[in-house]
Amino acid sequence: MPVPWSGTARSGILSRDGGAMRDNGRLMRGRARDVAVVGAVSLVLRLAWVAWAHPAPTSDFSWYFSVARRFAASGRYELADGQPTAFWPPGWPFLLGGAMRGLGAQLWVGLVLQAVLASLLAMVLYLLAFRVLGGRAGAWASVLAWWVLPETWAWGSQLGTEEVFTLLLLSALLLWSGRDQGGAWWLVGCSLCVGAATLVRPQALVLVPAFAIIELCRRRGWRTALVRSGCVLGGVVLVVAPWTARNMVVMGGFVPLSTNMGQNLWQGLHSDTGFFWSDDPALNPLLGKGELDQDTAGRRAFWESLKADPMHTVVHAPLKIAALFYSAHTAALYLAPSTGPHGQAFELLATTVWRVWALIALGGIGLALLAWRRGSPNTLLLELGLIVAAYLLPFAVVEGGDRFREPLTPLLAVFVASAVLRVLRARTTRVRDLSRSLALR
Repeated sequence: MPVPWSGTARSGILSRDGGAMRDNGRLMRGRARDVAVVGAVSLVLRLAWVAWAHPAPTSDFSWYFSVARRFAASGRYELADGQPTAFWPPGWPFLLGGAMRGLGAQLWVGLVLQAVLASLLAMVLYLLAFRVLGGRAGAWASVLAWWVLPETWAWGSQLGTEEVFTLLLLSALLLWSGRDQGGAWWLVGCSLCVGAATLVRPQALVLVPAFAIIELCRRRGWRTALVRSGCVLGGVVLVVAPWTARNMVVMGGFVPLSTNMGQNLWQGLHSDTGFFWSDDPALNPLLGKGELDQDTAGRRAFWESLKADPMHTVVHAPLKIAALFYSAHTAALYLAPSTGPHGQAFELLATTVWRVWALIALGGIGLALLAWRRGSPNTLLLELGLIVAAYLLPFAVVEGGDRFREPLTPLLAVFVASAVLRVLRARTTRVRDLSRSLALR
């Protein structure tokens, strides 16, 4: 029979409870060396990669680049005509623009920044996997599993939000892990990371209810669940409030984060797999409107559709989520200026590796659930899976595509490592048992 997600050996995501997880001086020094090696190797590889693959920014990435350059020059978040904007959250343009203000408004500044962020992300992934899987083998396997995905390198060549958002997401999980041992300051750090991630991509808000569910699964009670998730929500409000106040002043309306949610919801009514737009006024209620009115019109169209035909949303929700995992087409598409005539080969390689890799990750999830059914769960993996599931929920109603799964790849890499290590250990055990039986003969 399945058992609760609590226990004496391990007690929550990323916790350090249990004899196998108790640090000693030698282990801490070895882990520190490993983290330094991961960071250094990642930085060298990433810099070499962007030196070769650095396509000119297009689409969303061109928007981020141009807005960041204007922010570096004027300190204002505005469009090319000088009008203030809140179309996308400001976290990434602010960070990119800040780097450009100090180093120059050039493409290479953004690419080097992406390489640094990806290296920090690899280091945080090592620490995350070390605690979830219980040692250096799992940590190294997780980092290597993430590195072998071609698409992660492709997105590192773009000036998108993938690296910084994923870094903040994983950092929040690590800080959340210390809430029992480290006290309130770890929870404060977690809440600030979630708040910063929300200023990059609003999907980070799903961590608030996910954390509450984790505490309930650990049988901490409603009060603890509400207090701790409430603290995280309070940190988010603290980080986001200045931006919301700015929008009240310069945009003339209540815009907590951005004005593109209405467009995303409206597009989700017409597409399950990616961007959709129409110049037909009879079909597109957003045409000819400003940011605030577009947002309102898109939200209204979504709610009217939901009330008129709720089954449309129900039927299309799994299709939208499935679109996140189908291929690596978008990553290859944006990298095409660098891959040139080898673009199709890169897409085939990236898609093939992704599908095999995803099947192994799915196997890791299945093994974690099987262990739970058999009464010997790794609660850390189960709770990590809950974070993955929570992240997917918003994509049940908005248009997605393979780009938006990128923040999940480091988390899924932990499941890949778990599955591979479990198979290798089982095989090693069988070989050892066979050797012993032959020796007895």
